[in-house]
Amino acid sequence: ASRSIAPDPGVPEPLPVPAQLNTAPLSAGLSTIPATALTVFAKCPAKFNWQYVEGHPGLGEGSSSGMMIGELTHLALELGLNDVSSLRQHSGKGAEMELERALSLARAFREMPEFAAVRINRNEKEVSFAKSFGPLTVVGTADVVGPDFVLDYKTDSEMDPAEHRFQIWAYARAFGKERGYIAYLAHYVLYEFGPSELAEIDVAVQSNLEKIAKGQYDATPSESVCGQCVYQQICKFRFDINGQ
Repeated sequence: ASRSIAPDPGVPEPLPVPAQLNTAPLSAGLSTIPATALTVFAKCPAKFNWQYVEGHPGLGEGSSSGMMIGELTHLALELGLNDVSSLRQHSGKGAEMELERALSLARAFREMPEFAAVRINRNEKEVSFAKSFGPLTVVGTADVVGPDFVLDYKTDSEMDPAEHRFQIWAYARAFGKERGYIAYLAHYVLYEFGPSELAEIDVAVQSNLEKIAKGQYDATPSESVCGQCVYQQICKFRFDINGQ
């Protein structure tokens, strides 16, 4: 029996030349970041790079108990939990001391007069968003979204509103609110960023957003910045207290 032979396909047609050639290098920056990353970048862009670009967990946990208390407090406020057994059931973690401290902080928000102005029935809790700010999309979850404000709970032992200003700004702009609040539960303090403060942050944040988009992560080492950083042992830019 004879075998058929496939015809020679010949020389293929050349591929069409693209209408536009782009020889610029790819950007090393990010296009989407969490709102909390704005706080990290403002403190030290090198730490931002380790955490959000490299995805490195760092060496050390920082204040792991403090982080646990913060997480538990947010959960208690979100779900309206009032006792240790309920909080333990929903969280599945936390030592007795941490659970009790979290409930105490949650109780402060519910009961202390300093927070009365933002305890409103129309408030929404744990509201997620994704908002484009020029070259970047910022994503996150606001603890509370009220009629004309956003609010973030903080369980920090020290108050530093300036450190978190970009995060609160992102929440306020994402939801179109005129005011942003930080509820410092351990201090019974409600700190406000009003329209003028948010407008000032509008200007200050632009440079950071552009640097992130371009992948510019120059370090800003100092004793205060590097002292508690979980990357200090591996970061070549770390502050040397002995000047060596």
